[in-house]
Amino acid sequence: MLVFLYYSATFIIFAHGLIHLIGVVVYWQLAVVDEIPYKTTLLGDRWDIGITGTRIFGLLWLFGTIGFVVTATGMAFRATWWQPVLLGMTLFSLLITILDWDVAKFGAITNIIILIILFIQRFIL
Repeated sequence: MLVFLYYSATFIIFAHGLIHLIGVVVYWQLAVVDEIPYKTTLLGDRWDIGITGTRIFGLLWLFGTIGFVVTATGMAFRATWWQPVLLGMTLFSLLITILDWDVAKFGAITNIIILIILFIQRFIL
């Protein structure tokens, strides 16, 4: 049962990373996603980062994709480094989802759940 839970968590981390690709696609204007409109503002339209800033923000989403996919791969192969990397990636992802809360709130909630599970696994179990 624990092995099933472990690999289910690995899959969820992998999928969470792939979902970050939506930010890349939208903010690099590679495709139109109806639920996530292209914009050059963050923090509920309070901070205009311009077109260049939006491209950089798209790169941050790509970093999230790569980080979570690499972490999930480390988890799958039982690498010794996956937990601290997952913690760092989750905190990073939480930051960029908070910046774009209007469209990424479910990602932020997912990140908070991951952080809670990491805390429980580290300090309670």
